[in-house]
Order: sequence, then C-alpha cells, then structure tokens
Amino acid sequence: MLGIGELYGSPSFLTFILPMWVVAVGIVFTVSVT
Repeated sequence: MLGIGELYGSPSFLTFILPMWVVAVGIVFTVSVT
C-alpha cells in the first residue's frame, strides 16, 4: 500500500480509502451471501 501511495503521491487518502471500501463491500457481500 505504501508503494501505491508513493506512486500516486497527491491522492494518498484515495488510495487508502478505496481498498478499505473494497474490503468493506467484500465483507458485506460475503455475509449477505452466506
């Protein structure tokens, strides 16, 4: 994640929030399916 943050530079908060949203949606989807 640090490498991605350094790569993009400015939108560092976006590269941090986006994976968290993906994980959160994935958890909700997994729970709702099972």
